[in-house]
Amino acid sequence: MINAPFPERLDKALIRKLIPTVSILIMVVMMKAQTPNEIIGQQLDSLIAIEMLQQPIPGLSACIVKNGKVVWKTAQGLANINLNEPATTQTEFTLASISKLFTATACAQLWENGLLDIDADINNYLPISVVNPNYPNIPITARQLLLHKSSLKDFESDLELWDAPGDPIYTLPSFCAQYFVAGGSLYKASNWASTAPGNSGYWYSNAGFTLLGYLVESISGMPFNVYVKANILQPLNMPAAGWYYSEVDSAGMAMPYDNTLQPYGFYSVPEYPSAMLKSNVDELANFLIAYTLGGQYNGVQLVAPATFQTIVPSTMTNGFGWWGKD
Repeated sequence: MINAPFPERLDKALIRKLIPTVSILIMVVMMKAQTPNEIIGQQLDSLIAIEMLQQPIPGLSACIVKNGKVVWKTAQGLANINLNEPATTQTEFTLASISKLFTATACAQLWENGLLDIDADINNYLPISVVNPNYPNIPITARQLLLHKSSLKDFESDLELWDAPGDPIYTLPSFCAQYFVAGGSLYKASNWASTAPGNSGYWYSNAGFTLLGYLVESISGMPFNVYVKANILQPLNMPAAGWYYSEVDSAGMAMPYDNTLQPYGFYSVPEYPSAMLKSNVDELANFLIAYTLGGQYNGVQLVAPATFQTIVPSTMTNGFGWWGKD
């Protein structure tokens, strides 16, 4: 890993010179007796190093799990360009939409425990009434929200409206009341499709997973972040993870950057159940292990195998939270 300050612009001629050199060095190293995992790991390390030379990627960490174990992990580049701080496997990253899988797992737990009927009207559980204004008499269900088929039609760019430094200024109840209820300061009828809930096609919805977070909070009687910490993060031995900056070690956070390597700053959005979980790759690997072992990690069963099959179907379509169509 190079700890020199990350250049603002890389010389393409230099890149062309570096790539053959990197490839030759890798071939020399691979001549030694190695396990298949070691060989694949070195190939991945080299591919990542080359890609980071060609793309504006300041730093990253990654891992692969197999048969319940981490078989490869790496950290390359810088977590903070201005501070010349290297990325490590302990560096905290904002996980963006990986957050949705944790929200989906929380809903599946409530469903499994008989506290949530994922095919019932969500208004049975909420202190507000949420309907598609074009179909006010057709209920919206948790299953529809989990499959991105609830008829919500918000846009990814909507998240930019809420970008602000630090933790969200809205609570989930206050945001949902303003966003989903007609007359609210953030309400837009255009955020709803002209097709009915249940009959709507796939539309990836951050707002929908925010609403699921509110469901978890309303049903459990616990703040959403507290529920997830107690029922998912702690059983998975993820003590450094959290939804808010106030819950994590901000000194160990990777700085987010745009495509020109300008720092965003430590931003947040009130739709935090859909996008704002923070973790490092050493701990996130535990979640990946659980998801590759049918919901089990180190003797702890997050959800029963039958429930897990609904979250992650063998066909990998119509799962809970996946970005994927029928």
